[in-house]
Amino acid sequence: MVSLKKTHQKMFHLFTLYKADLVLELVKISPRAALFAPLSMSFYMNNGSNDISVSSLSIDGMAKITGIPANNKHMQAYATLIKNTLAKALPNGHFEKIKYKPAKVTGDLVTTFTFEMEETEAEAVQEEIEGVQEELEGSIETYGFVIAGFNNLGEEFKEAGYDKYDFFDAYSICKLPVIFQIAKKNILKLVRLLHVHSICIKKKVLLL
Repeated sequence: MVSLKKTHQKMFHLFTLYKADLVLELVKISPRAALFAPLSMSFYMNNGSNDISVSSLSIDGMAKITGIPANNKHMQAYATLIKNTLAKALPNGHFEKIKYKPAKVTGDLVTTFTFEMEETEAEAVQEEIEGVQEELEGSIETYGFVIAGFNNLGEEFKEAGYDKYDFFDAYSICKLPVIFQIAKKNILKLVRLLHVHSICIKKKVLLL
């Protein structure tokens, strides 16, 4: 348990969500779509206020990261579903434009790492995959990150009849001390700090 001793909100929750059928259609366009499977959202109440606020990454933000145009029909459907769900859950609420000016990004928005697996037999490949998972999860915890969510997208894809990938996992991770420091300046930026790492294998090549 990480204790930060002080908070600027009397209630704060981070949670993740995704729509399996829309994620599949977007992954068919680019595997980067799995970076929002799950998509993170934050619910919070500031000290001295009884207003419940909800924040999430915009469709334009998702488009920049995935490389899938914001006007793509599946991207539009995803954004519309989120807005409609929030409107139904909070009928007296309203949408607000963020007021801060985003900093200019100087580096890549997505970091990728690729290596070719040594094994080719199905059983050996599975063992190597499990080894990679154990090492990844162990390293995440060693460096102070929390695994906030995990989705075995590969199994869902297979059930839907899509078999381009032999293996496809998505991890959602966060680092609480970093989130706390950012929240002191601008809580809306938190939705960018619940990172998702996806691992997919296509023809025995591992991508992170």
